[in-house]
Amino acid sequence: RAMSELLRRWLREDVGVERPVESFESSFASGYLFGEILARCNLQPDFAKFHDANKPDARINNFTRLQVRRVQG
Repeated sequence: RAMSELLRRWLREDVGVERPVESFESSFASGYLFGEILARCNLQPDFAKFHDANKPDARINNFTRLQVRRVQG
């Protein structure tokens, strides 16, 4: 519990993620939050093309963009 609260605080205070993270699994499931974190660190320049939805097509889009970024980085 202490570790998850530490991660929530880091996301909120240091990274600047505005949405509350209740469940890490559901919050990161679509890949959108991964993209937001990378974008806030200037590592995901195409973040505007991410979709904030937990639907199959949004997940494919978001994780494909994350994968491309990983290969390019």
